[in-house]
Amino acid sequence: MLGVLNQQYSRLKQSLREQSLREQSLREQSLRDTSKNECRSRARKGPTTERENEGPVDTTLFEDIFTQDLAWQEMANCRGADQDLFFPERGASTRKAKAICGACTVKDDCLEFAITKGERFGIWGGMSERERRRIRRQRAITARQTG
Repeated sequence: MLGVLNQQYSRLKQSLREQSLREQSLREQSLRDTSKNECRSRARKGPTTERENEGPVDTTLFEDIFTQDLAWQEMANCRGADQDLFFPERGASTRKAKAICGACTVKDDCLEFAITKGERFGIWGGMSERERRRIRRQRAITARQTG
């Protein structure tokens, strides 16, 4: 009798663990979808107003696809890699994405694209949004001082 109860208890624990993992996976997927939808929505809205300390930021990526030379993307190391590495959950490690970027021959082009377009999400050119924001601020300060 005790053995049967132990088996049932083990099955129940396993079932609860699996359910918890499924729920966590759904929450993570929902967060990723929300982030991606926000990017798409922002791209559809067109240019944004000025950001604090950063000047105007053009977010019309759709136009850029047709008007700019984005051939560098064809040579990027991240091409074909798992997209989730470059758009990690908040607080997740970015080491793998940055390692891929570290050996990339078009890292500088990628970084410049993300900085000039005000890309707010993901790892671009081996840098996070926080690191890119720091560069944009420094460029704005330098432009004010020289211009």
